[in-house]
Amino acid sequence: MNEREDALPLSIPWYRQVAYLALLFGAALLLVEIGMRVHFTLKKGFPPTPDESLVYEWKWVESRLASDSGDASDDSPFEYDADLGWRLVPDYAREGIRTNARGLRADRSYAPGRSPGRRRIVLLGDSFTFGAHVANDETFAHFIEREELPGWEVPNLAVNGYGTDQALLAYELRGADLAADIVVMGFYVRDYTRNRLRFKVYAKPYFVPDGDGLQLVGHPVSPPETLLEAYANGSRRVGEVGAPYLTLYLAKAWQRFRQRRPAESDPEWLVLSRIMRRFRDHVHSQGAHPMWLVIPYHDVEDVERSRYAAIGEMCEREARALGLSLLNLTGAFREHAARYPDVALYRPREIGGHFSVEGHRLVAKLVASHLRAQGWVEGAH
Repeated sequence: MNEREDALPLSIPWYRQVAYLALLFGAALLLVEIGMRVHFTLKKGFPPTPDESLVYEWKWVESRLASDSGDASDDSPFEYDADLGWRLVPDYAREGIRTNARGLRADRSYAPGRSPGRRRIVLLGDSFTFGAHVANDETFAHFIEREELPGWEVPNLAVNGYGTDQALLAYELRGADLAADIVVMGFYVRDYTRNRLRFKVYAKPYFVPDGDGLQLVGHPVSPPETLLEAYANGSRRVGEVGAPYLTLYLAKAWQRFRQRRPAESDPEWLVLSRIMRRFRDHVHSQGAHPMWLVIPYHDVEDVERSRYAAIGEMCEREARALGLSLLNLTGAFREHAARYPDVALYRPREIGGHFSVEGHRLVAKLVASHLRAQGWVEGAH
């Protein structure tokens, strides 16, 4: 062997190279994991998790364990409900929100059953239909009843935070004696994913696909005292997760990516489309007309195509297949924004992003016009 050959470096076997790279990769992952745990500890935030229900639960628990009374909701308009998770407190009056003895947002009562000459439009939905951040007399329920369709009564069963699942259950369980002629489901497009949650304002029931129908899970809802006791005695812990933070973070990022691209193969759509069918069937069984109202995301005023437009379009196709009357507010809102750029239909995002008073007024006009076009109400306004 000559000197040149002696100077050549020895080659490293391939399997050692693979092992070395794997070691480096594992060390990098470990450093990232440690860094994420330090970050969330110093930030005093919750671990990253794709389980939105768990985050809502942790926030609810923390606020109550931090209060002396164990209940941070003394002034809340909500109270526990075993069937729906939460409901409006009857005879509540605070900061523009007033409820009647039945727990509906209204300044009047609605007698049960039918009476000669009285016709009703019952509204269902979440905070947009409820009228978050506006007074009772600034909601589209009020404008329909007092301005657009005088002579009609418009009981509003909508509640802040409800999913479409809870809105439907509220009508099935509590709405029969209202003797509706028309029932309007206010569906906000971002509730597409809310229907899979098991916790929002509080724990909630939810539907899962079951054959061609739906199965109700999480019903009845456990009392708040039971949940708080589980955290107080340590059987449940805020921020406790059983997976690496990095894995949870990536799963959460993937979930957000997928939510921006809804498809009819999504489990969320399987639930929502069956809710639409169940809504139609139940309202018909009550002798009333069902209507599906699609409420768009606030970016409809600013962009050519809303990031959640596909959800409304999926609802339109399903409604046609079901023979279900549907009004999608997207087109009219976009037209209004172009014609009146200085009149916002939504409040700023930093204060909720719900309908402004002008938004409620326009929704009332559009709903009333749609009902006239269906031939369900008489006369022109």
